[in-house]
Amino acid sequence: MEYKLRNLLREISGDTNKLFTAKCFMTEKTEIKIFDEKEHIDNLRSYSKEKNYDIVLVKRENNKLSYIKSKDMKSCKNINEIINTISKEEKISIDAQIPEIIDKFEKDHYVFVYDDKGSSFKGLITYADLNNPSLYSYLYILISDFEKLLRKIIKLKYEENEWINDLSENNQREIGGIFISNKAKGIEISLLECTNITQLKEILFKEKFYNEIKYYKSKDQYSSKLKKIIDYRNAIMHNRNLIKDKENYVDFYEFLYDFCTQRKEIYNYYTGLKEIN
Repeated sequence: MEYKLRNLLREISGDTNKLFTAKCFMTEKTEIKIFDEKEHIDNLRSYSKEKNYDIVLVKRENNKLSYIKSKDMKSCKNINEIINTISKEEKISIDAQIPEIIDKFEKDHYVFVYDDKGSSFKGLITYADLNNPSLYSYLYILISDFEKLLRKIIKLKYEENEWINDLSENNQREIGGIFISNKAKGIEISLLECTNITQLKEILFKEKFYNEIKYYKSKDQYSSKLKKIIDYRNAIMHNRNLIKDKENYVDFYEFLYDFCTQRKEIYNYYTGLKEIN
């Protein structure tokens, strides 16, 4: 084959880096109706109600883009009384990465996407836009990395496959079945690689891992925090909506902050354990 695989991959994955940027999340400008500021406010109300939007975009006489909150239109007769200028804090670059997007939504209900110079409006990101395959992929990578970290710790703390004795019989059978199935297909895989995060949680619970990580105040807290990660993993795998509104987003933000803090603490523990071994 003269045309190498790497060339094919480059062709089809050239925009892969953009999957985790604002460009991928935003509703593009061409799909958003922008009203003139002289438009009758009833038309804006109807549009907002029909689309179930929290805001409506308005272009002013100087061509400057502004917006009106739907809730402010209820008892107002004049657009100019309730129009809002888009602040610098509400803007984000089209190339902004997921961590920056997530941080923006901690305070804002919507984010206005501009070009890298901050001069040309490109699109809008709302809570609905956050339920995007890119966010699911991003979280899947983070949780998979977390699983690998737990496996590395188990490998250092146990002799050979002794960890399997700390699992229930059902989990032992499940892992054994996966291992044998892969072996029959000629796939070289260790028993430990056949575990999932639920089983890793069980192994480390029996090993009283929670006593060695200062972040966990008790075994119950360890269990509840790991369960939260498992719940989000399941939601990702079954493509369930993660974020519906501000309340959901607060829960999501708190989870992600807590997850990252745990990961940092556990990684520091792992590096210390590695040095001892």
